[in-house]
Amino acid sequence: MIPQQLIEKKRFGDRLADEELEWFFLRYLRGKVADYQMSAMLMAICTQGLDCQETAQLTQLMCQSGKQLDWPKQQGMRVVDKHSTGGVGDKVSLALFPLALSYGLKVPMMAGRGLGHTGGTIDKLEAIPGMRLDLTLARCRTLYRQHGGFLIEQSPQICPLDRRLYALRDVTGTVASVGLITASILSKKMAAGVQGLVMDVKAGSGAFFATRREARVLAQRLVATAQQLGMKVDAYLSDMNSPLGRTAGNALEVNAALAVLAGEGEEDVRKLVLELAARMATLADGQAKTTHLRGLRRCLDGGAALEQFRRWVQRQGGKLASKEVPYLPVAAKTAEVLATTAGVVQRCDVKRLGQAVVALGGGRTQLGQMINPRVGLSQLLHVGEVASPSTPLAVIHGQKNLAEVKAMVRAAYKLGA
Repeated sequence: MIPQQLIEKKRFGDRLADEELEWFFLRYLRGKVADYQMSAMLMAICTQGLDCQETAQLTQLMCQSGKQLDWPKQQGMRVVDKHSTGGVGDKVSLALFPLALSYGLKVPMMAGRGLGHTGGTIDKLEAIPGMRLDLTLARCRTLYRQHGGFLIEQSPQICPLDRRLYALRDVTGTVASVGLITASILSKKMAAGVQGLVMDVKAGSGAFFATRREARVLAQRLVATAQQLGMKVDAYLSDMNSPLGRTAGNALEVNAALAVLAGEGEEDVRKLVLELAARMATLADGQAKTTHLRGLRRCLDGGAALEQFRRWVQRQGGKLASKEVPYLPVAAKTAEVLATTAGVVQRCDVKRLGQAVVALGGGRTQLGQMINPRVGLSQLLHVGEVASPSTPLAVIHGQKNLAEVKAMVRAAYKLGA
């Protein structure tokens, strides 16, 4: 076999056998297939797709390319986690993880960085000074044993094949592939020892899949592949035709999550956090979701989840302000983006809002690029809300590419009667 033969085979829509996938992808991991050859393969996969067997084989290759964690069931409860397919303003994990720990769930969470126009949980948490997200596996085991969970970025020791592909997909326009997304998500969860996974599959203009039909295809592939590999998955479809909440940008989203943990905050974020946490609890013990919702609300409204956030951040080296709710500083320079006419927001190009955050310096256009955690957008309007020349469509935090970003925000909104 030579790389270009397999690239051509997939480009023409043929199925790659298990041994062909193993040969190509593991040679890439060893440096014997070049980045440009892998980029061509990824583009061919995005164009032609992977079938169920190809997806399962690639998932296993990614998982087995590094070390794997394993956790015993405690009192019959599954070890659970949550994962989102990505969107704009999606700060759910920032609130859900401490809420789940405060409720007694066991959660070894491994999160990712920004991908394309979407923000990443790791980038958001790095807005907290001193926050360590590159923990050793030994430290992860200690945190799990003593506190029930941890949240880390993908360790170089876990799924190194996926780690390299993830970074390459981000900068080559090869993110939106059902097979690649499925394999990337499930390989990391399997390697982290997760036994039950709740998937937040987003559909809309700010997601990688614009329609609910496309998102449902991904949800079905995730469930089918997980079952084939012995993991239990519950897939939930959520809307991304408006940004989630009213903020997009790393520190801004941490602050919005803190507001939810304080029993306040953006109502759509709070609702989704509770929905997904209840599904995680049901996967863990099999009890009714309504029962768990009542207990989870008590953890949010009674302050237990916020206190768990403080403890979790401190355990992982983060330094929080001593205020009651430790909000992070954001860019002091702001600019309103005013509508040019009055009307109702009929449509929002949420992807363009995500790209505006990247243009401000809050996301990456190149591998390894540094980002500014304090920039972003706030007071974002949603579909169905009223705008006027005196009402901002959004408030920009930051100064980089200001004229361009204002134009992008205005172009994202379509107003009408």
